[in-house]
Amino acid sequence: MAYHLDEEALELLIRDSASSCGYPLLKDQQKQVVLSFCQGKDIFACLPTGFGKSACFVILPKLFDLLRKESPGHSIVIVISPLNSLMKDQVRSCRERGVAAAAVTHDDKSSEEEAIKGGFQIVYISPEMILGTKKWRSVLDSNLYQSRLVGLVIDEAHCVKTWGDDFRQMFKELGHLRALIPTGTNMMALTATATTRSRLEICLRLGMENPHVVQLSPDKPNIFLSCNEFDSIPASFGLLAKRLKEERTKMGRVIIFCKKIALCSQIYSYFLYILREGFTEPRGVSVASIESRLVDMFTSGTHPEVKEVILKSFQSQTAPLRIVIATIAFGMGIDCPDVREIIHVGPPSDVEDYVQQIGRAGRDNLPSFATVLYGRNLMRNTSKTMLEYCRRNDLCRRNFLFSEFDSYSPSYNRGCHCCDVCSIICSCFNCSFN
Repeated sequence: MAYHLDEEALELLIRDSASSCGYPLLKDQQKQVVLSFCQGKDIFACLPTGFGKSACFVILPKLFDLLRKESPGHSIVIVISPLNSLMKDQVRSCRERGVAAAAVTHDDKSSEEEAIKGGFQIVYISPEMILGTKKWRSVLDSNLYQSRLVGLVIDEAHCVKTWGDDFRQMFKELGHLRALIPTGTNMMALTATATTRSRLEICLRLGMENPHVVQLSPDKPNIFLSCNEFDSIPASFGLLAKRLKEERTKMGRVIIFCKKIALCSQIYSYFLYILREGFTEPRGVSVASIESRLVDMFTSGTHPEVKEVILKSFQSQTAPLRIVIATIAFGMGIDCPDVREIIHVGPPSDVEDYVQQIGRAGRDNLPSFATVLYGRNLMRNTSKTMLEYCRRNDLCRRNFLFSEFDSYSPSYNRGCHCCDVCSIICSCFNCSFN
């Protein structure tokens, strides 16, 4: 759906729409995404975690209302999102910016009915809801959506590849939406991590022909990378527990990723045992008080209401929560600028997953840490590249990790603040690692 305004006029409308949504200044890459989308192009944007990718689609309904000379609230954008918790967080953010948004889920029928009537500018929905139900296929074919839908966004687009083959196969089928949405409606795919090979595969699955690509390297130079052998929970987490005991709410936030729920539970129990009455803030408050915990656990078995409290607490500047022990579902898309450390107990399945997850650290650009704990029983379902990343001690971990990503320029002089391998050979004056 192309609009043939001169570029200067279009940029002015983009700036006005962004400002009305609470974005006083868009970054160059954000402007490039929106500008190309309005010029009738599909977009694949690979931009770092915390960059502000959501701004690229949040402003679209107001922008298209101006372009089409429609009354406010006419244009609709559908956003395909992988997690209910992520949808709810983004809906909250949209509403704070004055954008009418809702998440269509099985447990919120009123929002679904309002969305079907066109009551929201942005509709967040899962692949399973939009493709797996006859109702939403009919909705897309309705006169209302055929006349008002202006964009289809695939958020966290790496899931099309990483989840589409087995875990959630509807991600692989998202390309079928092309036949259901209005002719000329463009698609925008957003992710923080995609190698060249993955980008081409995702675009193929989504039916994107010659999309405009906007990308930056996912490398965050402020994150120190390291790998250590996992011995036992006390040996690996004793120092962290000691720090938390001493610093309490002054300690930076930490996410501990585990492959199995049972291991999450064991690590949680260890912190509970070590901290005892100091497990909550203030001290001595019942552990049943979720809002008072310094440590919590976030897995598929966690009750939805508890998940919501954990997400809210972890993003709050005043909440006591310091450590979340989680499976991979935690943290995708959440806005938490002060995560100081990401610890993986066992390497993730592949490099892209790992880069995606460690990108949740150091969004405020302050020094942060990403550590993989590896061992014989923790290496299952892991790619050869990730196994090599853990075991090799003769190559810069950063150069090894990001070598397959577009826009990454290898560096050989980052010194002691790069990774544990570089710190060994660092010769800088007053080096804190030597």
